[in-house]
Amino acid sequence: MKRDSTVLKYLTHLLEKNLSSSSLRVHLAAIVAYTRGETCRSFFTSQVVKRFLEGAKRIAPPKRVPPPAWNLNIVLTELIKEPFEPLHKVSLKMLTMKTAFLVAITSLRRVSELQALTLQELYIQIHNDRVVMSTDPHSMPKVVSKFHMNQSIQIPSFFQKPTTSAERALHTLDARRAVMHYIERTKGHRKTKQFFVSFANSFMGKAVTKKTIARWIAQTIQLCHKRAGQELAEGTRAHSTRKKGATIAFLANTPIEDICLAATWASVHTFTKHYCVDIQMNKEAQVGQKVLQHIFNNQRSSSTQPPQR
Repeated sequence: MKRDSTVLKYLTHLLEKNLSSSSLRVHLAAIVAYTRGETCRSFFTSQVVKRFLEGAKRIAPPKRVPPPAWNLNIVLTELIKEPFEPLHKVSLKMLTMKTAFLVAITSLRRVSELQALTLQELYIQIHNDRVVMSTDPHSMPKVVSKFHMNQSIQIPSFFQKPTTSAERALHTLDARRAVMHYIERTKGHRKTKQFFVSFANSFMGKAVTKKTIARWIAQTIQLCHKRAGQELAEGTRAHSTRKKGATIAFLANTPIEDICLAATWASVHTFTKHYCVDIQMNKEAQVGQKVLQHIFNNQRSSSTQPPQR
């Protein structure tokens, strides 16, 4: 009982610091993990602690992040123009930002997984229609399980052999093309096998953090909206590309099991609970193609609509 009292005082302190109820459970789990003895196992089953956690949930209920405010149509439309094209002439900064965004939106992966991508010979395969990349074997995924470990990431091609001007324009959204340009441009100065490296003069070629990659993606979204003359609410997050990409792939009739496989979700419940943003409720490499194909179809449809009088 004395142990419960000590733990409750600590949890109360955290609650007063405005930590969420889920964060309290994480702290409690850490206490259980690092405290020896049989009695510590009763913390989660203790009626007093359970009542406290239920009360904490009412005081600080879980907050659901609202749907991302940015528009994928706007971002993709701007990515086919300057300063993101032509790729062989753009700055390394613009090439890096465009590559990071296209890899994120077509792979549906977390920023931590993008950071863990490696150019080690055994972990990258270059095909005519895609690039298959894997994370560094020493990196730890967010969820440590057999399913989540060493998952490959499919980087798809898009309008690989364009025949019209519209297709040639949309070919600039080819994620495989961006990756190949990025590998070539960074080859001379990279100091690590990590795929994404810094373009800053003082850190040129060095490995970057998850926070840096997330900032690149968010900056790409913000810059595209600014160039399109659209007001963009603050707080854009790189993780929202997972929500956008997964939802649009679903709307484009991509099988949900393929979406879950591409995004490394072991259960469809994760998608329907957290990532099915705009609706109520092929293969892994085709998920990215479905995202871009949906945008192409919308643009082509709108361009053929007769002007309103």
